[in-house]
Amino acid sequence: MVGGVSQLISDVLRRLMDFTKLEVSTEEIQRPPFESYAQLVQELNSKLLTSGNVLDKELVETTMNMVRETIAILVRKRIEKIMRYYQAGKEVPQDALLPEERRFLMPLLELRIAEAPRSEVQGLAIVSFKKGVPSTL
Repeated sequence: MVGGVSQLISDVLRRLMDFTKLEVSTEEIQRPPFESYAQLVQELNSKLLTSGNVLDKELVETTMNMVRETIAILVRKRIEKIMRYYQAGKEVPQDALLPEERRFLMPLLELRIAEAPRSEVQGLAIVSFKKGVPSTL
């Protein structure tokens, strides 16, 4: 039983680790192998809970620390890439974003949309005259 349960955990961990390595080693944001961070964490928790009685508590704790560190690296790198797209005014590929990242990005995109009409009126200025309109206009 231990082999089967630990194999389930290692499959999830391997997917997480492989994806994190890919994300860290590329410039473009990558399409994730899971639907959301919530789904990933839920999957890991359920695997760890079902194996918690079988696996050594120290091993479970070590695994959780490794998972936290890996997720932190992954989130940091993905947010960095998203912000690089945003700062450059490039469209972020929505199909590569997780729902949590979309929720983070939406208010920022609304700000950019609000700024768009202003940029169209560049070169126009409001002028006021203190003593009426000059006759040369």
